[in-house]
Order: sequence, then C-alpha cells, then structure tokens
Amino acid sequence: MLTKEDPNLRLLAIADFVHDNPGEELEPALIVYTTMIKLAPNDARGHLARGTGRARKSDFEGAVVDLTRALELEECHVAYNNRGVCHYYSKRYDQAHSDVCACLVIESKSAVALCNLGWIDEVRGETRKAISCYRRALELDPSQQAARDNLKLLRASTSENAFRA
Repeated sequence: MLTKEDPNLRLLAIADFVHDNPGEELEPALIVYTTMIKLAPNDARGHLARGTGRARKSDFEGAVVDLTRALELEECHVAYNNRGVCHYYSKRYDQAHSDVCACLVIESKSAVALCNLGWIDEVRGETRKAISCYRRALELDPSQQAARDNLKLLRASTSENAFRA
C-alpha cells in the first residue's frame, strides 16, 4: 500500500498529470501505472488509474480487468462508473446498467454517473428513465453538457416519433 511518505507516490502524481492532459500521450502514464501496480499490487489506485487509462485508449476489455481488480481491493464509485462505461461500449448493456447503478449507490449525487445511466437507459429503450437521469444530472451539475445535449436530442426524437404515430 502506498503512503504519503512513499517516494513512489510521486510517480503516480506524474502519471496522473500526463493522463489528465488530453494533449499528452497516454502510453507513458500507462507504463507508470503498471510500475505502480508492480510496486504495490494491493493498492486499488494503480489498478483504477490503469483501467481508466486503458478505457481512454478504447482498450475496454483490459480496462474491465483492471477496474474489476480495483473493485476487489476497494469499493469505489469511480471504478464502478468507469467499468460501466466500458461495458456500454462493449455492448454489454445489462452489466453497464448494474455497474453504474452500483456507482450511484455509493455516490448518489454523481452527475456524470447519472448521465451515463441515461445513455444506458436510452439504448435499452427506456426513454422516460433516460430523460429522468439527464434531468437529475443537470439539477446536480448544470454545466453537464453531455446530459444537456442528450436530453435535447432525446426530446426531439421523442417528439418526432409522437407525430409519426
């Protein structure tokens, strides 16, 4: 387990900086995260960080492995949400729904998770639930642009379908 006194924590901070800056390549961060996992295999943070990085590179299967390991070590709403997103992109919508709901059990005021749940509900054909999720996400965080855009598109498509009936 890493502690604040551990000099390897500096490596994690550097990798996080690279990971969080969109113009930077992710590969150096992933190498550092892998090193952190080797140094502290029972620290969920390395697995969570590498899983999130792999998801950003569209390596959803590798991300699921890392995020699952992170959750085995420590329950974390971010890991559930990110794993749910990976399942979504892998078209495993029931697993995606389950993971994002688990995230919301831990952190009920996560606008990002509510927006993700809206996407999942939408693809599952649960339009009313999706609209509700997007609305709640916007209530919690009015700057949540993805929820705003998806709500607008969903309302427009719902209105068009109503006129076609």
